[in-house]
Amino acid sequence: MKIDIGPDGVILCTLKLRHNGNEREVRNLVLDTGAAETIIYRHAVKELGIYLEETDEFVFMRGIGGREPAFRKTMESVKFLDFCAVNFPIDFGDSEEDEVMDSTVDEEVVNGLLGLDVLSAGGFVIDLESMEIYQKTL
Repeated sequence: MKIDIGPDGVILCTLKLRHNGNEREVRNLVLDTGAAETIIYRHAVKELGIYLEETDEFVFMRGIGGREPAFRKTMESVKFLDFCAVNFPIDFGDSEEDEVMDSTVDEEVVNGLLGLDVLSAGGFVIDLESMEIYQKTL
């Protein structure tokens, strides 16, 4: 896939989640090789009925903005480009937009970060010379 540079100079991508038999394509994720785990902001997955439950793991995300709480939930499947993983854990947390977002998702808002957990599991190569991302072939 050709790398799409967003208006803020970041690489944007899309991830498809399957939870409780429902699928949702989450757009405007920042491809972040500095993020150990993928985190998706709750406003982007309201339609999937994703919320904190007793069986979910409570985790903390650390970054430039400090330490933020999140919860880890196992998705039925996670798909990025041609890579698909079943029973894959994804973190969900709040963003500043969550406080002001209504039931519609603003296409201009960043909806989370695609981290090394998905990129490593799929064996992805980020080629900045050709501005492409692809899976490494064995």
